[in-house]
Amino acid sequence: MQDAFTKNYLELYQRAWGGEYFDYREFYSAEGAFFPFVRTRFNSHQPIDEGCIWIGNINSYPLIYVANNVAKWVCPYSQGGFVRVEPFLPYAEVKKILPRLMNKRIYPDLDFDYF
Repeated sequence: MQDAFTKNYLELYQRAWGGEYFDYREFYSAEGAFFPFVRTRFNSHQPIDEGCIWIGNINSYPLIYVANNVAKWVCPYSQGGFVRVEPFLPYAEVKKILPRLMNKRIYPDLDFDYF
């Protein structure tokens, strides 16, 4: 399922940078809705990274993908119901807390492909 999400996100990403007009209000997906975003520095509009939020049906939590090599379709809530912030930090800040993020007792759903 997450591979299909990544494929759909890459298609959105390529459309956005390809100069082709695309109305997101007309875009839908059988598995939910995708909302791409770009994070920027406060008051400077300098991009930090980009990602996508998937919102599914009423019975599922949203998933967030951030291009920081850590948060790849991760639920923003912990198993205890608290909002998680650390996996979604920019890459420079993620490197500082890498041992904590790699602890499977704290973050059992994070998988690191290349670090």
